[in-house]
Amino acid sequence: MDHPPKMESGLQVGDRAPEGGGLSDFARGWLPDDIWSGPHFDAMRARFAEHPLRLITIDGGFAEDKLLRIESWCREARYREEYALCDEARQLGDQQGRGVHVNSEAWSAAPEKRRFFRFSSALPPDNPSPGANSYLDFAILMADAGWRRLLEALTGMELGAPSVEIHRLGQGDFIGLHSDARSNRRLGLIAYCHPVWEQDWGGCYRIEDGLGGTFDIMPRFNRMIIFDVAAHRAHRVTPVATSRPRYSLNVWFHAPDAG
Repeated sequence: MDHPPKMESGLQVGDRAPEGGGLSDFARGWLPDDIWSGPHFDAMRARFAEHPLRLITIDGGFAEDKLLRIESWCREARYREEYALCDEARQLGDQQGRGVHVNSEAWSAAPEKRRFFRFSSALPPDNPSPGANSYLDFAILMADAGWRRLLEALTGMELGAPSVEIHRLGQGDFIGLHSDARSNRRLGLIAYCHPVWEQDWGGCYRIEDGLGGTFDIMPRFNRMIIFDVAAHRAHRVTPVATSRPRYSLNVWFHAPDAG
């Protein structure tokens, strides 16, 4: 949600089509049936279509045990620290999310009003473990053609291949005001896998409502945000005010014809 995915920190995956055109057994193991079928699914589809920003928040959308295994890998993963400064003329941040990447020394030396973001991106697993395998399985799930068709039914959008990242925000980390509309991104999906989060810990996903106000989405465990990138307004992640890390799975479904 901050800059285009990089192969050294994220995963880019191609299509994996299930036989028979529906959800694969693998995908069904990740997706609670009471959320993703029947009247509940129909209600979610209506909520997405009716939301002025074409956005929906879903709680309990993935199997909890699998997210907890990913969280265990997040605690042991290697990370690359990310720093960026705002455009000097705008100072409040480039609305298109193209801050200038800098090193930690330049970021710390800059005036606070020029600091655009600070967070860490997980590097791909280099050793097998139950948690690392669950993260890789999550990337495979995102590329499952049946899962993509389910998202297309939910949103009414035609989707291409996904890319996947994990972001960690520690105490004082934040992401400034920006838009995600670039790099052929069509649909965004964010899921949180830290098991506990309190309201006063910050780290909220704050969205401009287009009427001069904002609203916050708290990053609860197993909460998913799905949004149409083109309809989505500028947003930010508020500073984290706890020593507990905030872990998010960030997925971008690109345009079908994106290279």
